[in-house]
Amino acid sequence: MRYRVCYRCDWEGRTFSATCPRCGAPLYRAGTEEGGHAREAPPGSIPAAGAGPPPPAGRSRRRRVGTATVVLVGLAALAGGALILTGRDGAPPPPPPLELSGRLVYVTDAGGRTSLAAYDLAEGTVALGPEVDFPTELRATPDGAVAYTVDGPTGQTAFLVDALDPEDRPVEVATGTLVAWSHDGRTVYVAVQEEDAMDAAGCRAYRVRVAGVEVETGEETAVLDEVVPCGGIGSLAPGRDPAHAFYTRVSEGRADVYEASGGAGRAVLEGYVLLSASPIGDLLVAPDRGQGRPGPTILYRRQRGGLVDIATEVGGLHTDRVLAWSGSGDRLVVVGEVAGDRGVWVVESGQGPDRRSPDPFGPRDVAAWPGACFGSGAMLLIVEGRLLIQAEDRVEELGLGRPPAEGSPAVWLR
Repeated sequence: MRYRVCYRCDWEGRTFSATCPRCGAPLYRAGTEEGGHAREAPPGSIPAAGAGPPPPAGRSRRRRVGTATVVLVGLAALAGGALILTGRDGAPPPPPPLELSGRLVYVTDAGGRTSLAAYDLAEGTVALGPEVDFPTELRATPDGAVAYTVDGPTGQTAFLVDALDPEDRPVEVATGTLVAWSHDGRTVYVAVQEEDAMDAAGCRAYRVRVAGVEVETGEETAVLDEVVPCGGIGSLAPGRDPAHAFYTRVSEGRADVYEASGGAGRAVLEGYVLLSASPIGDLLVAPDRGQGRPGPTILYRRQRGGLVDIATEVGGLHTDRVLAWSGSGDRLVVVGEVAGDRGVWVVESGQGPDRRSPDPFGPRDVAAWPGACFGSGAMLLIVEGRLLIQAEDRVEELGLGRPPAEGSPAVWLR
Protein backbone atom coordinates (compact mmCIF):
# COMPACT_ATOMS: atom_id res chain seq x y z
CA MET A 1 0.00 0.00 0.00
CA ARG A 2 1.46 3.36 -1.04
CA TYR A 3 0.94 6.90 0.14
CA ARG A 4 -0.70 8.80 -2.71
CA VAL A 5 -2.12 12.23 -3.46
CA CYS A 6 -4.92 13.59 -5.66
CA TYR A 7 -4.37 16.90 -7.43
CA ARG A 8 -8.05 17.41 -8.20
CA CYS A 9 -9.59 17.41 -4.71
CA ASP A 10 -6.39 17.47 -2.55
CA TRP A 11 -7.12 14.04 -1.06
CA GLU A 12 -4.09 12.20 0.33
CA GLY A 13 -3.66 8.85 2.06
CA ARG A 14 -2.62 5.22 1.76
CA THR A 15 -4.43 3.06 -0.77
CA PHE A 16 -3.99 0.17 -3.18
CA SER A 17 -6.14 1.93 -5.78
CA ALA A 18 -4.85 4.00 -8.69
CA THR A 19 -7.84 6.36 -8.52
CA CYS A 20 -8.97 8.78 -5.82
CA PRO A 21 -11.56 7.28 -3.43
CA ARG A 22 -13.14 10.74 -3.09
CA CYS A 23 -13.43 12.05 -6.66
CA GLY A 24 -12.20 9.23 -8.94
CA ALA A 25 -9.28 11.17 -10.48
CA PRO A 26 -5.85 9.51 -11.01
CA LEU A 27 -3.64 9.31 -7.94
CA TYR A 28 0.08 10.12 -7.83
CA ARG A 29 2.96 9.10 -5.65
CA ALA A 30 4.88 11.98 -4.20
CA GLY A 31 6.58 13.75 -7.10
CA THR A 32 6.19 10.94 -9.67
CA GLU A 33 3.59 8.93 -11.49
CA GLU A 34 3.18 5.21 -10.95
CA GLY A 35 6.32 3.46 -12.12
CA GLY A 36 8.66 6.32 -11.23
CA HIS A 37 8.22 8.36 -14.45
CA ALA A 38 8.01 12.12 -14.18
CA ARG A 39 4.40 13.17 -14.00
CA GLU A 40 2.84 16.07 -15.86
CA ALA A 41 2.32 19.06 -13.59
CA PRO A 42 -1.28 19.48 -12.50
CA PRO A 43 -3.27 22.29 -14.20
CA GLY A 44 -2.48 25.71 -12.81
CA SER A 45 0.85 24.69 -11.29
CA ILE A 46 3.85 27.04 -11.23
CA PRO A 47 6.75 26.11 -13.58
CA ALA A 48 9.86 24.85 -11.83
CA ALA A 49 12.64 27.31 -11.10
CA GLY A 50 15.08 27.56 -14.02
CA ALA A 51 12.49 26.45 -16.58
CA GLY A 52 12.44 29.84 -18.33
CA PRO A 53 13.87 30.58 -21.80
CA PRO A 54 17.65 30.15 -22.37
CA PRO A 55 19.87 33.24 -22.34
CA PRO A 56 20.49 35.00 -25.68
CA ALA A 57 23.08 33.35 -27.92
CA GLY A 58 26.64 34.60 -27.54
CA ARG A 59 26.22 36.12 -24.09
CA SER A 60 28.96 35.10 -21.76
CA ARG A 61 28.00 33.24 -18.58
CA ARG A 62 31.48 33.53 -17.00
CA ARG A 63 30.68 36.50 -14.80
CA ARG A 64 27.79 34.63 -13.17
CA VAL A 65 29.74 31.52 -12.22
CA GLY A 66 30.84 32.77 -8.82
CA THR A 67 27.36 33.90 -7.86
CA ALA A 68 25.82 30.68 -9.08
CA THR A 69 28.31 28.67 -7.06
CA VAL A 70 27.41 30.50 -3.87
CA VAL A 71 23.70 30.06 -4.57
CA LEU A 72 24.11 26.37 -5.28
CA VAL A 73 26.10 25.82 -2.09
CA GLY A 74 23.40 27.62 -0.10
CA LEU A 75 20.64 25.65 -1.80
CA ALA A 76 22.46 22.40 -1.12
CA ALA A 77 22.68 23.25 2.56
CA LEU A 78 19.00 24.07 2.64
CA ALA A 79 18.15 20.94 0.71
CA GLY A 80 20.00 18.81 3.24
CA GLY A 81 17.73 20.11 5.97
CA ALA A 82 14.67 19.95 3.75
CA LEU A 83 15.23 16.25 3.14
CA ILE A 84 14.76 15.67 6.83
CA LEU A 85 11.38 17.41 6.73
CA THR A 86 10.10 16.25 3.36
CA GLY A 87 11.77 13.03 2.26
CA ARG A 88 14.09 12.29 -0.66
CA ASP A 89 11.59 13.04 -3.42
CA GLY A 90 10.78 16.50 -2.02
CA ALA A 91 7.24 15.64 -0.92
CA PRO A 92 5.95 16.02 2.65
CA PRO A 93 6.40 12.81 4.65
CA PRO A 94 3.22 10.75 4.92
CA PRO A 95 1.36 11.07 8.19
CA PRO A 96 1.44 8.11 10.58
CA PRO A 97 -1.23 5.43 10.12
CA LEU A 98 -4.57 6.08 11.78
CA GLU A 99 -4.87 4.67 15.27
CA LEU A 100 -8.21 2.84 15.35
CA SER A 101 -9.78 0.50 17.87
CA GLY A 102 -12.67 -1.94 18.02
CA ARG A 103 -13.94 -4.37 15.42
CA LEU A 104 -15.72 -3.93 12.12
CA VAL A 105 -18.40 -6.59 11.67
CA TYR A 106 -19.61 -7.43 8.17
CA VAL A 107 -20.91 -10.34 6.10
CA THR A 108 -18.68 -12.74 4.17
CA ASP A 109 -19.20 -15.82 2.02
CA ALA A 110 -17.39 -18.71 3.67
CA GLY A 111 -17.46 -21.97 1.75
CA GLY A 112 -20.88 -21.30 0.25
CA ARG A 113 -22.28 -20.11 3.59
CA THR A 114 -23.12 -16.58 4.66
CA SER A 115 -21.31 -15.77 7.91
CA LEU A 116 -20.40 -12.76 9.98
CA ALA A 117 -16.76 -11.70 10.09
CA ALA A 118 -15.03 -9.37 12.58
CA TYR A 119 -12.05 -7.29 11.47
CA ASP A 120 -9.87 -6.02 14.30
CA LEU A 121 -9.06 -2.42 13.37
CA ALA A 122 -6.06 -2.21 15.71
CA GLU A 123 -4.42 -5.55 14.89
CA GLY A 124 -5.43 -5.87 11.25
CA THR A 125 -6.71 -9.42 11.71
CA VAL A 126 -10.05 -10.94 10.80
CA ALA A 127 -12.01 -13.71 12.57
CA LEU A 128 -14.87 -15.71 11.13
CA GLY A 129 -18.11 -15.58 13.11
CA PRO A 130 -21.37 -17.54 13.11
CA GLU A 131 -23.37 -18.51 10.07
CA VAL A 132 -26.37 -16.23 9.43
CA ASP A 133 -29.06 -15.57 6.85
CA PHE A 134 -28.07 -12.53 4.79
CA PRO A 135 -28.96 -9.38 6.80
CA THR A 136 -30.17 -6.04 5.47
CA GLU A 137 -28.84 -4.11 8.47
CA LEU A 138 -26.54 -4.66 11.44
CA ARG A 139 -26.61 -3.04 14.89
CA ALA A 140 -24.39 -3.28 17.96
CA THR A 141 -25.92 -3.71 21.41
CA PRO A 142 -24.41 -2.16 24.58
CA ASP A 143 -23.09 -5.55 25.75
CA GLY A 144 -21.28 -6.29 22.48
CA ALA A 145 -23.86 -8.49 20.78
CA VAL A 146 -24.81 -8.06 17.11
CA ALA A 147 -28.44 -7.38 16.18
CA TYR A 148 -29.57 -7.74 12.59
CA THR A 149 -32.60 -7.88 10.29
CA VAL A 150 -33.43 -10.44 7.59
CA ASP A 151 -35.98 -9.89 4.82
CA GLY A 152 -38.47 -12.69 4.18
CA PRO A 153 -41.21 -13.34 1.62
CA THR A 154 -43.95 -11.84 3.82
CA GLY A 155 -42.06 -9.57 6.21
CA GLN A 156 -38.92 -9.10 8.26
CA THR A 157 -37.33 -10.91 11.20
CA ALA A 158 -35.00 -9.50 13.87
CA PHE A 159 -32.18 -11.68 15.21
CA LEU A 160 -29.52 -11.39 17.89
CA VAL A 161 -26.07 -13.02 18.12
CA ASP A 162 -24.59 -12.86 21.62
CA ALA A 163 -21.04 -13.70 20.56
CA LEU A 164 -19.03 -13.82 17.36
CA ASP A 165 -17.91 -17.39 17.82
CA PRO A 166 -18.40 -19.63 14.73
CA GLU A 167 -20.36 -22.08 16.89
CA ASP A 168 -22.81 -19.43 18.15
CA ARG A 169 -26.37 -19.59 16.88
CA PRO A 170 -28.60 -16.57 16.18
CA VAL A 171 -31.69 -16.08 18.34
CA GLU A 172 -34.92 -14.83 16.78
CA VAL A 173 -36.19 -11.75 18.61
CA ALA A 174 -39.30 -10.71 16.67
CA THR A 175 -41.09 -11.06 13.32
CA GLY A 176 -43.43 -8.62 11.64
CA THR A 177 -44.42 -6.85 8.48
CA LEU A 178 -41.62 -4.39 9.24
CA VAL A 179 -38.96 -4.30 11.96
CA ALA A 180 -36.55 -1.51 12.88
CA TRP A 181 -33.71 -1.52 15.39
CA SER A 182 -32.92 1.44 17.62
CA HIS A 183 -29.51 2.95 16.93
CA ASP A 184 -28.11 1.62 20.21
CA GLY A 185 -29.45 -1.90 19.64
CA ARG A 186 -31.46 -1.89 22.88
CA THR A 187 -34.91 -1.94 21.26
CA VAL A 188 -36.47 -3.50 18.19
CA TYR A 189 -39.72 -2.02 16.86
CA VAL A 190 -42.14 -4.45 15.26
CA ALA A 191 -45.02 -3.47 12.96
CA VAL A 192 -47.72 -6.00 12.13
CA GLN A 193 -50.22 -5.18 9.40
CA GLU A 194 -53.41 -7.23 8.98
CA GLU A 195 -56.37 -6.93 6.64
CA ASP A 196 -59.45 -5.24 8.05
CA ALA A 197 -62.82 -4.28 6.58
CA MET A 198 -63.36 -3.17 2.99
CA ASP A 199 -65.27 0.05 2.30
CA ALA A 200 -68.15 0.56 -0.13
CA ALA A 201 -65.78 1.52 -2.93
CA GLY A 202 -63.92 -1.77 -2.54
CA CYS A 203 -60.84 -0.32 -0.88
CA ARG A 204 -59.28 -2.44 1.86
CA ALA A 205 -58.45 -1.02 5.29
CA TYR A 206 -55.58 -2.41 7.35
CA ARG A 207 -55.08 -2.67 11.07
CA VAL A 208 -51.54 -1.61 12.00
CA ARG A 209 -50.00 -2.45 15.36
CA VAL A 210 -46.51 -1.36 16.41
CA ALA A 211 -44.70 -2.46 19.57
CA GLY A 212 -41.28 -1.69 21.03
CA VAL A 213 -39.46 -4.75 22.42
CA GLU A 214 -36.57 -4.23 24.83
CA VAL A 215 -33.93 -6.80 23.96
CA GLU A 216 -32.46 -7.27 27.43
CA THR A 217 -35.74 -7.87 29.27
CA GLY A 218 -38.10 -8.90 26.48
CA GLU A 219 -40.60 -6.33 27.74
CA GLU A 220 -43.05 -5.23 25.05
CA THR A 221 -44.60 -1.75 24.93
CA ALA A 222 -47.59 -0.90 22.73
CA VAL A 223 -46.75 2.04 20.47
CA LEU A 224 -49.54 2.09 17.88
CA ASP A 225 -52.86 0.34 17.22
CA GLU A 226 -55.00 1.89 14.49
CA VAL A 227 -57.07 1.00 11.45
CA VAL A 228 -55.83 2.82 8.35
CA PRO A 229 -58.56 3.27 5.73
CA CYS A 230 -57.58 2.22 2.22
CA GLY A 231 -53.91 1.87 3.09
CA GLY A 232 -51.43 0.84 5.76
CA ILE A 233 -47.84 1.37 6.90
CA GLY A 234 -45.10 2.19 4.42
CA SER A 235 -41.93 2.48 6.53
CA LEU A 236 -40.86 2.32 10.18
CA ALA A 237 -38.08 4.05 12.14
CA PRO A 238 -37.00 4.11 15.81
CA GLY A 239 -38.15 6.82 18.17
CA ARG A 240 -36.71 8.31 21.35
CA ASP A 241 -37.61 5.30 23.54
CA PRO A 242 -39.39 1.90 23.30
CA ALA A 243 -42.78 3.61 23.56
CA HIS A 244 -42.21 5.99 20.63
CA ALA A 245 -41.68 5.43 16.89
CA PHE A 246 -41.95 7.13 13.50
CA TYR A 247 -43.65 5.69 10.42
CA THR A 248 -45.06 6.46 6.97
CA ARG A 249 -48.85 6.26 6.96
CA VAL A 250 -50.30 5.52 3.52
CA SER A 251 -54.02 6.14 3.15
CA GLU A 252 -56.19 6.68 0.08
CA GLY A 253 -53.21 7.17 -2.18
CA ARG A 254 -51.40 9.71 0.03
CA ALA A 255 -48.33 9.33 2.23
CA ASP A 256 -47.70 11.26 5.45
CA VAL A 257 -45.01 11.03 8.13
CA TYR A 258 -46.44 10.16 11.55
CA GLU A 259 -45.11 9.59 15.04
CA ALA A 260 -46.72 7.08 17.38
CA SER A 261 -46.92 6.63 21.13
CA GLY A 262 -49.50 5.37 23.59
CA GLY A 263 -51.28 3.43 20.84
CA ALA A 264 -52.12 6.48 18.70
CA GLY A 265 -50.50 8.21 15.74
CA ARG A 266 -50.07 11.92 15.07
CA ALA A 267 -49.16 13.64 11.79
CA VAL A 268 -45.68 15.19 11.69
CA LEU A 269 -45.31 16.05 7.99
CA GLU A 270 -48.14 15.76 5.49
CA GLY A 271 -47.32 14.69 1.95
CA TYR A 272 -43.90 13.20 2.76
CA VAL A 273 -42.34 9.73 2.92
CA LEU A 274 -40.14 8.78 5.88
CA LEU A 275 -36.69 7.51 4.87
CA SER A 276 -34.90 7.34 8.24
CA ALA A 277 -34.67 8.81 11.75
CA SER A 278 -31.46 9.96 13.42
CA PRO A 279 -30.33 9.05 16.97
CA ILE A 280 -31.48 12.51 18.13
CA GLY A 281 -34.89 12.44 16.44
CA ASP A 282 -34.20 14.34 13.21
CA LEU A 283 -35.97 12.84 10.21
CA LEU A 284 -34.81 12.20 6.67
CA VAL A 285 -37.84 12.56 4.40
CA ALA A 286 -38.82 13.07 0.76
CA PRO A 287 -41.92 14.55 -0.88
CA ASP A 288 -44.49 11.92 -1.84
CA ARG A 289 -44.87 11.51 -5.59
CA GLY A 290 -47.46 8.77 -5.69
CA GLN A 291 -46.35 5.38 -6.97
CA GLY A 292 -43.07 6.68 -8.42
CA ARG A 293 -39.75 7.48 -6.82
CA PRO A 294 -39.99 9.98 -3.94
CA GLY A 295 -38.77 13.52 -4.53
CA PRO A 296 -35.45 15.02 -3.44
CA THR A 297 -34.26 14.27 0.08
CA ILE A 298 -34.98 16.76 2.86
CA LEU A 299 -33.73 16.86 6.43
CA TYR A 300 -36.40 17.69 9.00
CA ARG A 301 -34.73 19.03 12.13
CA ARG A 302 -37.70 18.97 14.44
CA GLN A 303 -36.23 21.04 17.25
CA ARG A 304 -33.54 22.91 15.33
CA GLY A 305 -34.90 24.77 12.34
CA GLY A 306 -37.47 22.76 10.40
CA LEU A 307 -37.03 21.58 6.80
CA VAL A 308 -33.55 21.74 5.25
CA ASP A 309 -32.83 20.93 1.59
CA ILE A 310 -29.98 18.53 0.81
CA ALA A 311 -28.65 19.63 -2.55
CA THR A 312 -25.63 20.79 -4.51
CA GLU A 313 -25.59 23.67 -6.96
CA VAL A 314 -26.62 21.30 -9.77
CA GLY A 315 -29.48 19.45 -8.12
CA GLY A 316 -31.05 17.77 -5.13
CA LEU A 317 -30.07 14.45 -3.57
CA HIS A 318 -32.39 11.53 -4.33
CA THR A 319 -31.77 8.85 -1.71
CA ASP A 320 -31.98 5.14 -2.51
CA ARG A 321 -30.79 3.82 0.85
CA VAL A 322 -29.62 5.26 4.15
CA LEU A 323 -26.45 3.43 5.23
CA ALA A 324 -25.55 4.95 8.61
CA TRP A 325 -25.91 7.85 11.06
CA SER A 326 -23.17 8.99 13.38
CA GLY A 327 -23.87 8.46 17.09
CA SER A 328 -24.38 12.20 17.61
CA GLY A 329 -26.74 12.43 14.66
CA ASP A 330 -24.70 15.15 12.93
CA ARG A 331 -23.54 13.05 9.95
CA LEU A 332 -25.15 10.45 7.73
CA VAL A 333 -24.12 8.31 4.78
CA VAL A 334 -26.52 7.41 1.97
CA VAL A 335 -26.54 5.86 -1.47
CA GLY A 336 -28.23 8.18 -3.91
CA GLU A 337 -28.02 10.38 -6.96
CA VAL A 338 -27.43 14.05 -7.70
CA ALA A 339 -27.93 15.16 -11.31
CA GLY A 340 -27.00 11.73 -12.67
CA ASP A 341 -24.03 11.22 -10.33
CA ARG A 342 -24.91 8.05 -8.42
CA GLY A 343 -22.89 6.75 -5.50
CA VAL A 344 -22.21 7.27 -1.81
CA TRP A 345 -22.88 10.73 -0.34
CA VAL A 346 -21.97 12.10 3.09
CA VAL A 347 -24.21 14.77 4.63
CA GLU A 348 -23.36 17.05 7.54
CA SER A 349 -26.75 17.22 9.25
CA GLY A 350 -25.98 19.42 12.26
CA GLN A 351 -26.72 23.10 12.72
CA GLY A 352 -26.20 25.20 9.64
CA PRO A 353 -27.81 26.93 6.67
CA ASP A 354 -31.12 26.11 5.06
CA ARG A 355 -29.36 23.97 2.46
CA ARG A 356 -26.84 21.22 3.21
CA SER A 357 -24.53 20.22 0.35
CA PRO A 358 -23.82 16.46 0.22
CA ASP A 359 -20.23 15.39 -0.46
CA PRO A 360 -19.49 12.48 -2.85
CA PHE A 361 -17.36 9.75 -1.32
CA GLY A 362 -15.72 6.70 -2.83
CA PRO A 363 -16.24 5.18 -6.30
CA ARG A 364 -19.29 6.13 -8.34
CA ASP A 365 -21.97 3.94 -9.97
CA VAL A 366 -21.37 1.05 -7.57
CA ALA A 367 -23.05 -2.20 -8.60
CA ALA A 368 -23.94 -3.43 -5.07
CA TRP A 369 -25.08 -1.70 -1.90
CA PRO A 370 -22.09 -0.52 0.15
CA GLY A 371 -21.96 -0.96 3.92
CA ALA A 372 -21.13 1.91 6.26
CA CYS A 373 -20.89 2.72 9.95
CA PHE A 374 -19.25 5.15 12.36
CA GLY A 375 -16.85 4.15 15.12
CA SER A 376 -13.47 4.88 16.71
CA GLY A 377 -13.72 8.49 15.56
CA ALA A 378 -13.96 7.47 11.89
CA MET A 379 -16.42 6.77 9.13
CA LEU A 380 -15.98 3.24 7.76
CA LEU A 381 -17.22 2.32 4.29
CA ILE A 382 -17.14 -1.12 2.65
CA VAL A 383 -17.46 -0.71 -1.10
CA GLU A 384 -16.46 -2.98 -3.98
CA GLY A 385 -14.59 -5.28 -1.61
CA ARG A 386 -12.51 -2.46 -0.07
CA LEU A 387 -12.57 -0.71 3.28
CA LEU A 388 -12.29 3.07 3.09
CA ILE A 389 -11.69 4.93 6.35
CA GLN A 390 -12.29 8.66 6.71
CA ALA A 391 -10.83 10.26 9.83
CA GLU A 392 -8.79 13.31 10.78
CA ASP A 393 -9.50 14.87 7.35
CA ARG A 394 -7.84 11.88 5.70
CA VAL A 395 -9.02 8.85 3.77
CA GLU A 396 -7.15 5.56 3.94
CA GLU A 397 -7.81 2.18 2.40
CA LEU A 398 -7.33 -1.20 4.08
CA GLY A 399 -7.67 -4.77 2.96
CA LEU A 400 -10.09 -6.81 5.05
CA GLY A 401 -8.32 -10.15 4.77
CA ARG A 402 -11.59 -11.99 4.24
CA PRO A 403 -13.58 -10.34 1.42
CA PRO A 404 -17.05 -8.95 2.21
CA ALA A 405 -20.10 -10.42 0.53
CA GLU A 406 -21.67 -8.27 -2.16
CA GLY A 407 -24.08 -5.81 -0.55
CA SER A 408 -22.83 -6.45 2.99
CA PRO A 409 -23.92 -4.01 5.72
CA ALA A 410 -21.45 -3.07 8.45
CA VAL A 411 -21.37 -2.20 12.16
CA TRP A 412 -18.64 -1.18 14.59
CA LEU A 413 -18.16 -2.96 17.92
CA ARG A 414 -16.09 -1.62 20.77
